[in-house]
Amino acid sequence: MHALARLLLAALLPGLLSFAVVTAGPADAANKTPGCVTKAEYRKIKKGMSIKRVRALVGQRGKTVSHASFGDGDAMATVEFRQCGRSWTYSSISVSTEMSEREVYVPDVVCYDFDGDGYEEDCEDYGSYETVYRAPMVVTSKYAYWF
Repeated sequence: MHALARLLLAALLPGLLSFAVVTAGPADAANKTPGCVTKAEYRKIKKGMSIKRVRALVGQRGKTVSHASFGDGDAMATVEFRQCGRSWTYSSISVSTEMSEREVYVPDVVCYDFDGDGYEEDCEDYGSYETVYRAPMVVTSKYAYWF
């Protein structure tokens, strides 16, 4: 009886393992439409979404077709993905991204010693808000044309 059970287990085990691997896939898009983006997936891409999230949503890495960095810390990039459809050569979607930005207050305090005793009696804050940039890259716009 043990030989029959081992034979049955050996026959069924590869099928059970492959089932576990398929159901544990990282993204539905990667399983349903490998290598291309559907219109439904495209519509789910929203402004402010991280490029990492977009890549997980569509199930592919895409191709960075432009990238620019600026002295103030900002950076921009455009990533293209292949569309699902009949005309694969000319059909793509473009997603433009930019570093996340936020406003921070930068203090600029100036103190005065009016009577010359070495102690500052009056202080003024001339600080201002400045824009700073940080990761992740987020979607600023998207474009697609289906043939």
